[in-house]
Amino acid sequence: GTNAQPAKAFALFSDLAERGEVRAFHNLGLSYEYGVGVPIDLSKAAERYRHAANAGRLLSLYALGSLAARDALAPKDDIAGLSYLFRSIELSNNDAALAAYLRENQPALVKTLEARMSANAIAEARRRAATDLRKGTGVD
Repeated sequence: GTNAQPAKAFALFSDLAERGEVRAFHNLGLSYEYGVGVPIDLSKAAERYRHAANAGRLLSLYALGSLAARDALAPKDDIAGLSYLFRSIELSNNDAALAAYLRENQPALVKTLEARMSANAIAEARRRAATDLRKGTGVD
């Protein structure tokens, strides 16, 4: 039936993730974030997104920034969240469709984070993003 499909998808993504498929980690993050096939668990979502982002999945980097903007990233780290968003848009330039999606959706998230941050914290997020872009490092 239809109700079994999300659980089957989650099981498939889990199997693929165990085999090292990066997109599967991102899809597991989505499953945990939105409760598709499993109960909502934002810490597990962030864990899966981090794994995928560290392996180069830009949507996962963006998803971490989105969680931070919604106060759903634990531990709370607005500087890291804003840095994730800055890096995701900068790194998306080689993928026109992804870049268009991020340019449409990222500004509101950036605005949300910046509204509750000091100028020094925003500057630190920009510095971290620039440093990480130069180093080519993941999120950890």
